Amino acid sequence: MGGPIVERVEKKYRRGRVEIYGDILFWVKQSREVQQGRRISWSRIQSLAYIPQTRFKGHLKEMHDLALLDVESGEVLPAGEEFLSSYLGLVRVLTERESSSASAQERLRPEGIAARAAARLSPLTPLAPPADRSVY
Repeated sequence: MGGPIVERVEKKYRRGRVEIYGDILFWVKQSREVQQGRRISWSRIQSLAYIPQTRFKGHLKEMHDLALLDVESGEVLPAGEEFLSSYLGLVRVLTERESSSASAQERLRPEGIAARAAARLSPLTPLAPPADRSVY
């Protein structure tokens, strides 16, 4: 009579390329190394952006090819600055809308790491890594 019991599993949210690029650019800008004029630690950026190493290298190459980021110097190029500014502006609009309406809060999916951080900080505020990484 009865069929197999199927447990409903919630799908894991996958970030799109725009969110991943926004996260990488955000963390590069927030990096202590960049702010102090030192060589950037790509493994640290990869860890903060929660991207596996193999995919991270591919994203860096794509971002370099699109002239968003100079991988050798760790500098965010003008096109990358414009991309990040537009991305954070969009995130702010969605975050404001989300907080003003409970139903919108249910409809919107969670944003990337940078989106959640941007809701709390201005883009140029120095950022210390959180003690509890579960907030991301």
